[in-house]
Amino acid sequence: MRAALERMDPLAAADDSRAFHSVLCEHCPNEFLLGLVTQMSERLDSVGRSVIVFMLQRTLAVVDEHEHLLGLIEGKAEEHEIERYARDHKLRAVTTYIATRTALAGTPSLVAAW
Repeated sequence: MRAALERMDPLAAADDSRAFHSVLCEHCPNEFLLGLVTQMSERLDSVGRSVIVFMLQRTLAVVDEHEHLLGLIEGKAEEHEIERYARDHKLRAVTTYIATRTALAGTPSLVAAW
């Protein structure tokens, strides 16, 4: 993801982020929950790619957040600590998406496809 951003390729960075999340979830024993996560990821992908270019600052922070999450997992942090961090990570993504979409709302040519 970091390499994609260094190449100034935010779409490749988004693909790398999706792959990261997929690897983290692939061994989930709860098929229903995994289905919901997959469905939500697909929905976010369909709208997220439209604004990812405008969310570069958030994308840079995501790299650090992914590294921190991996550090928690590798360091065998308490499950509730990992869960809290993962939830906060997703919440920051949604909050940034909403703020970006709101900011772009005044620019019809950028949001016409929404």
